[in-house]
Amino acid sequence: MRKDPNLKRTMANADRFGVASKMVKRVYYRQLPGTVRKPGLFARLTGMVNKWLYQGKTKEEAQELLIAYCHTLIPKTSNKTTTPPIASTNEKTSLPENRSTVAVTPTPSLHAASTRKHKSKQARYLSHWKVKQNGKLHVPKAKHTRLPTSAYTDGT
Repeated sequence: MRKDPNLKRTMANADRFGVASKMVKRVYYRQLPGTVRKPGLFARLTGMVNKWLYQGKTKEEAQELLIAYCHTLIPKTSNKTTTPPIASTNEKTSLPENRSTVAVTPTPSLHAASTRKHKSKQARYLSHWKVKQNGKLHVPKAKHTRLPTSAYTDGT
């Protein structure tokens, strides 16, 4: 398939998309903090870089545009927490001489969440089937309710 002359343009697009994905992977997983990462962001960034490469920008230009865009994603905090700046992969980064400690925010206790009583969700449809907490399906015995015979007649 890769050498099929009829799919030459398709394979060129796939190769360009692969290059864009590798560029985004370096920035996304190494330099963006976990609080910024969310579902769909990697795909959106890959699409942006792919578009820039399609428009004729070089890999270096696309990399710089990606890093500039990622700077806008990192929230500016007013407290003493610092996020490391996103640097280009070509530049060498050095650590500052006096390293300050990063303030750690307390996480909610897992014990408090586990002590709550689990409440089964109410179905929004006509079925009475339920999934138990252990994952098994509970199908209650059907109650046979029939419509009155007058419902089947045309009323005459």
